[in-house]
Amino acid sequence: MHINLTSINHIFTTHQLAVKNQSAIPMLKNENYWVAVILMIGLSLIVLVRVTSPKKFFILIRSFFSFNAAKQLIREDYRLNKGSSLILIFLFLANFPFLLVKINEYYMLFPYSFNGFYFYLILLLLVVSVYFVKFVFLKLMGALTRNHLLTDEYAYYAFLSIKGAGLFLYPILVFLEYSQLSNFSSIVAGLIVCATFYILRLVRGMLILINSGGVSVFHLFLYLCGLEIIPLIVIIKILISGILVFS
Repeated sequence: MHINLTSINHIFTTHQLAVKNQSAIPMLKNENYWVAVILMIGLSLIVLVRVTSPKKFFILIRSFFSFNAAKQLIREDYRLNKGSSLILIFLFLANFPFLLVKINEYYMLFPYSFNGFYFYLILLLLVVSVYFVKFVFLKLMGALTRNHLLTDEYAYYAFLSIKGAGLFLYPILVFLEYSQLSNFSSIVAGLIVCATFYILRLVRGMLILINSGGVSVFHLFLYLCGLEIIPLIVIIKILISGILVFS
C-alpha cells in the first residue's frame, strides 16, 4: 500500500501569516524571570495562609482595620510565632522590596549595572535589617521600662501593620508587572497601601503607649522620633531628591 506524503495542502500552509524567523528565537538573558518566581512565592504564601487558617483568615483581615478584632487575636494568643503570622511577615518581606525595585525602575533613583535580582536581594536585606533593629529596640525599651507586656503588644501591632501591607500589596504588584495600566498609577496605589498601614501603626502605637501609663512621654517621643518619624523623613528626602535629579 503506497501512501502519498508529498501533499502540502493542509491548514499550516494556506494561512497568510508571514514567516519572520526561520529558526527558534533564543531566550534573552536579561529577562526578569525572578519576578515571576517572587510573585508565585507570594501567591503560594497567601494560599497557604488561607488553607491552614481558614477561620482566622478573615478575622486577621478585619484586625488590620478593627481594634476590637486585633484585641480578639491577642486574647486568643495569636502572637508573632504563629505559623500564619510568620507566613504573612514573609509575604511582606517578599513584596515590599519588590515594590521598591519597581519604584527605582520607574524613577531611576539609584542606577545599577548588575542584575535586578541582586538589587532586590540588597533591598530585602535592608528591610530585614531595619525591622530587626526596631524589634531589638522595642525589647530594650521593654527592659528599661520593665514593661515587657506593653512593648510586646506594641510589637504585635507594628508587625500586624506590615502583614496587612504585604497582603494588600500583592495584587497591586501583579497589576504593576503584567497589566497594561500605567506604572505610575500602580506605584501610587502601592504607596497609598503602605502609607495607610503605617499611619494605622502609629495611631495604634500611640494610643497603647499613652493609655497604658507605663511609658513616659519622653520614651514615646524617643521611639517615634528615633525609629519611626526621622527615618521616614530621611527616606522621603532621598526619594524626592532622586526624582528631581533624574526628572
